[in-house]
Amino acid sequence: MMFDRPARRGTALADEGSLSVQASTIGLCRRVAEAKGIARCDGREVFSWIEAADEVASRVFAEVCDVIAVHIHNLQRALDPERVCLGGGVSRNPLFVEGVRAAHRRFNEGLSYAFPEVEIMPCRFFNDANLIGAYQNFLARR
Repeated sequence: MMFDRPARRGTALADEGSLSVQASTIGLCRRVAEAKGIARCDGREVFSWIEAADEVASRVFAEVCDVIAVHIHNLQRALDPERVCLGGGVSRNPLFVEGVRAAHRRFNEGLSYAFPEVEIMPCRFFNDANLIGAYQNFLARR
């Protein structure tokens, strides 16, 4: 999903406007490392910093959750789901799920009109959801 016009093709930032770059664990780690002035970090480090109330990691995490909240709002407007399930390995972390829920509540509170809350929860198969989906697709085509 895109939420901004992509940069010119052939540049390093050509997909900078994509949800996967802005709101994935890889994107979160890249942004935290950049904000901390370090070469790199991983998701475990980032969440340990957030749990320890590290100001930089917590701020960047809140920004990423805000991006996800906007996308959830857009999905609600387009599809009107009762539930939105967050996937990936990071969805096992209750801190991540609650961060997204809180960002979504903040987003809705900032609207000038009433908008329904949607249930936000981790998906059932976490990081394996894509593999199970691919396998189901294989079976269906076979």
